[in-house]
Amino acid sequence: MADNASTSEPRQYSRSLDFFSADFDASLALLQTDLQPPDPTAPALDYTAKCRPLLPPEMPESLAGKERASKQKTGAEARYRVRVDTRHASGRRGSAVGTLIAYDRYMNLILLDVLENYTVLLKVPRIRPKLTGSDVDPQQGSAVREQTRWVNKQDHRQRSLGQIFIKGDNVISISCCQPRAA
Repeated sequence: MADNASTSEPRQYSRSLDFFSADFDASLALLQTDLQPPDPTAPALDYTAKCRPLLPPEMPESLAGKERASKQKTGAEARYRVRVDTRHASGRRGSAVGTLIAYDRYMNLILLDVLENYTVLLKVPRIRPKLTGSDVDPQQGSAVREQTRWVNKQDHRQRSLGQIFIKGDNVISISCCQPRAA
């Protein structure tokens, strides 16, 4: 009869195994074979989304991903005008000034109403002028022919675009110009 009395009374555990204690140690509790949770009939929560309803509503983690993202105010929501300096394989390409619509963790950007200033490297011919009849090559006995040489020239261009996507790999820097008037 003494055995029945001991089984009906709850066993006393240390504070590290008390579920409601601030000193609760989850790893130690998992190693115990006879430890029962406060409500043994509670269903197991398989993943984080099932645990969200248990959190207080003022915690941002209590909201699902899309809800949490919609509650966070970002620069994209404020519609800031930004200046984005871009690059290409051999250096700085130019800059784009536009309204920031969206971005992600890879620094991919979507800009609206963009004014882009950029440079393009062109190959242009440089022609050496023909020599006069008095400039005769003694070995050939005739006038030296005209020579063409291709050289690089930077051409500065500007264009206005509606909406653009800038890949994060090409972004050098981003600076805020001014907030857009609502």
